[in-house]
Amino acid sequence: MRVDTATPASLSLLSPFSPPLAWACAAALFVALLSASSPAEAAEVCDLDGLCVDGGEWRSGEQLDDKQRSRKRNRKRKDVSVSLSLSGEGRASVFVDGVWIALAPVDALALKPGKHDVEVRDGERVLARGVLTVPRRGEVRVTVPTAPPT
Repeated sequence: MRVDTATPASLSLLSPFSPPLAWACAAALFVALLSASSPAEAAEVCDLDGLCVDGGEWRSGEQLDDKQRSRKRNRKRKDVSVSLSLSGEGRASVFVDGVWIALAPVDALALKPGKHDVEVRDGERVLARGVLTVPRRGEVRVTVPTAPPT
């Protein structure tokens, strides 16, 4: 059985490409659209306090209880790279899930996907406290202001 791949004359006038090339271009466009991140994921979101998160979700002022913190269901998932920086001059200690991690800035901190308690402090002064939701893949960048918003 022979399949005729010729296009009608009306379609060939509309398309400057040959049919196989047109299909290849359409397939490439479809793959590019599927692999591109959505605008919501790519956008940096800042809260009223000036804390900005790119790639994750931040809930300011919230805290996980002991039951939520002790869940280990994401243990087998791959780590996601999280970086935390300060938007101005100063210093800060970074705590994740109640454990001191390092002095800011922190680059390439490996965290499992899910919710994590994050606290950033300069001595006794709390610069940021909340719950950071880390997605299953990608990177998360957090920028913490060192001065109160004006």
